[in-house]
Amino acid sequence: MNNPEGKNILSGKRNYVLITPAYNEEAYLEKTIRSVIAQSLLPDRWVIVSDGSTDKTDEIAAFYAEKHQFIEFVPHKAKVNTEYGIAARKVAAIETGFKRLGDVEYQYFGNLDADISIGEDYYDSLIKKFEDNPKLGLGGSFIDNVYGNVNYPYFDNPLSVGGSIQFFRRQCWEDIGGYYPGAYEDSIAVTMARMKGWEVQSFCDIRAYHHKCAGLPGRSNFRAKFHVGRMEHIMGDHILWEAARCAADMFKKPVLLGSFVRFFGYTWSALKGNAIGAPDDVVQYARKEQLRRLKKFFR
Repeated sequence: MNNPEGKNILSGKRNYVLITPAYNEEAYLEKTIRSVIAQSLLPDRWVIVSDGSTDKTDEIAAFYAEKHQFIEFVPHKAKVNTEYGIAARKVAAIETGFKRLGDVEYQYFGNLDADISIGEDYYDSLIKKFEDNPKLGLGGSFIDNVYGNVNYPYFDNPLSVGGSIQFFRRQCWEDIGGYYPGAYEDSIAVTMARMKGWEVQSFCDIRAYHHKCAGLPGRSNFRAKFHVGRMEHIMGDHILWEAARCAADMFKKPVLLGSFVRFFGYTWSALKGNAIGAPDDVVQYARKEQLRRLKKFFR
């Protein structure tokens, strides 16, 4: 493969590919692209899939694809008709990206959102984590929200991986059959990876930076809280797990009210009879895992 950047692209066990679904990301996409181009270990292929963008996303992606041979830009319009519109469109865009990979050989696959930036050694450091632990199937980093010149913790759960930067060992990705086109496709992927016997971990010594942040630090949108609770029911979370999670967050702003609205969203969805969107085996496994963790905590 040609390497116009003059950097060392390693083949064999350290090669990886990236796919970035993008919709109207002109304000952030260039920052994402520049941070990937600066990687000490470049991807063998990076497919940027623009899902019907109406701003300058296509123009930015096409410009960099012409300058860098490992980048490919794909204009795409998802044809999905489901209540999980955003998730389904993202999954469809990633599937389109995989089709464009063709016969490219890779050992790792990364899903990278178009509003994320990373340090120069991000993927080199992450792949070393996989090399140190052959059981690691899905890995990632902690994520900070960026407000001006200040960073705030956004995702700091070492037992899961944020959907915007999920990085899979190829065998793990194939074992779970890719993303499930429903609500919380990233969380379902985490559960399915564990179901298949793989370990999942985010590393606090590696950081990614999320730039498209809604609202301001310390503020909360009650509608968003309600939506989170509703989607947690649709994903199939156990009601005891939901109650414990809301209780753990009750002193976060807005104190008490945020947790109440989130739990109300969960119970409202349950009482309304909304269908569970995750596969049955995933729901059963996740609930057993949640109850096991609750028992361990209370013991």
